[in-house]
Amino acid sequence: MLDGYVSRFIQCDSGKLISDKFHKRVFDHSTIMYKLSFYVAGMHCDSCVKLITMKMKKIDGVSEFSITRDGKAELSANREVGLSEVKSVLQGMEYTVTAA
Repeated sequence: MLDGYVSRFIQCDSGKLISDKFHKRVFDHSTIMYKLSFYVAGMHCDSCVKLITMKMKKIDGVSEFSITRDGKAELSANREVGLSEVKSVLQGMEYTVTAA
């Protein structure tokens, strides 16, 4: 199990995301999406938000990333991304990453 909050979703042809717990076998043609929610502390300005966003979007498989000024972050990927991988991307910077 990964060290963060992870949800798996299936994206139907219509673009709607649904939980894979019930529908996984029905939509074999769909893409499974993984979501990871976490917090980032140590941000000071909009430039911090932009820098973290740029770093997160460089992680292999990440399709979407959002973060608020208060540090609540969420990424979507086509593979499981763990909190440890997020921490390693921001290693050496002034930010602290914790599970949501």
